[in-house]
Amino acid sequence: MRYLKSQISNFLSTTFANCLAASFYLLFHSLYNIRLRGLENYRATPSLLITINHKRDLDIPIVGSILHLHRTVLKNKMRPYFVARDDLFYPGFLTAHFKLLGGAGSLIHRLSLAPVMSALRAYPISRLLRKRIGSIMHEIKRLNGDMPLKQAINQSGIEKFNQLLGNYKGNLGNITVSDFLSHKFRSLHQQTADISILKDGLSRKIRVKTLKHINRQLRVFAGILDKGGICLMAPEGQLSPDGRLGQLKSGLHRLISMTSTDVRIIPVNTTYDFMTRRRMRIYVTIGTEINHPRNYKKTELEQRVQRSIVNLGPVTMGQLGSDFLVSTAETGRDSFSESELLAASSAKIEKLHAGGVRLEDRILTASSLKKRARDFLGYCLDKGIVSRDNGSYRIDKSSLAAGMSDKWRQNPVMYSANELRSRQEIIKF
Repeated sequence: MRYLKSQISNFLSTTFANCLAASFYLLFHSLYNIRLRGLENYRATPSLLITINHKRDLDIPIVGSILHLHRTVLKNKMRPYFVARDDLFYPGFLTAHFKLLGGAGSLIHRLSLAPVMSALRAYPISRLLRKRIGSIMHEIKRLNGDMPLKQAINQSGIEKFNQLLGNYKGNLGNITVSDFLSHKFRSLHQQTADISILKDGLSRKIRVKTLKHINRQLRVFAGILDKGGICLMAPEGQLSPDGRLGQLKSGLHRLISMTSTDVRIIPVNTTYDFMTRRRMRIYVTIGTEINHPRNYKKTELEQRVQRSIVNLGPVTMGQLGSDFLVSTAETGRDSFSESELLAASSAKIEKLHAGGVRLEDRILTASSLKKRARDFLGYCLDKGIVSRDNGSYRIDKSSLAAGMSDKWRQNPVMYSANELRSRQEIIKF
């Protein structure tokens, strides 16, 4: 009977995973123009750690569904386990990303994705210092119970919340942690803050508890790898706020050091070419395995993985064009011609190509580059980043100084320029 129950559970779990992966795959491929490269490098062999850069919340469902359908539709034991940030498991995550009005929003806000995440083989990982505000509040409630904010948050933290809310007209210090986690304050829950916003005693307590909690979480993933399982993680630990690849966290090296088996690492890059009037292109590139990572020192391993991930992605017209706009503005100019954009992009492409840097296919010839450049300019015109000026284009410099939050939307030019500049810094181009 126990064997039969196990088989039924295994069948239901596999069916659910297959249906979900197929749904994600069809949804994303219908919405976006996904270009996949290097799929043959993924063999779903035991004790494999998949490492990806973290640009959007879409990264893991896009990559996860592709890898699942490629190798593990009939191999439930080899389905990847996912390292997911902890706020995905708390109530309120859905309404932080989807605007639902009235009672529906308040009702959905109370729902937790934890059961769904568990079914998807996702496990939470906490961050030690800089966290999402909602996660900080949940930890306060878990460790100290409910309390007024003024007993947990210092004055500068309260002032920061007021600024983010747009000068809230009540006394935030008097509301409780539970009230703060309600639907009313959902706009703050996904904002990030350092735990220095907490009062000293509570800050130290959460720091110690979180460090122990992270070690327990890492041991879960180490155990999965030791048993021959596959894990997928984003070693940056958070979404890129400004387009740059974030510094890889020490959790990567600690995880490898906790294992007793010969783990292999496979890098994956996702690059979003979104500065277009057409469907956004998403380049998903899977690299070759990095063997014997335990032989690397901490810094060596992090640099090797980071460079491997960065080198996989293509340089796009959005990155080249944005770098040109920022460079033009930095010289004090505010206008340019299409021919100047094309000449600067061509020179940069030639230099990158000579250095062995991958380029998107649409900018490899003069005719295709011109077509893509005009599409890029059309996007910039639509967004008010540039305007026409007697046959030339004038840069709206105020659009380059937009806010930092969700920057790829608020400041696509700086975000895309930073992608290219960060890449050149990492590969020391």
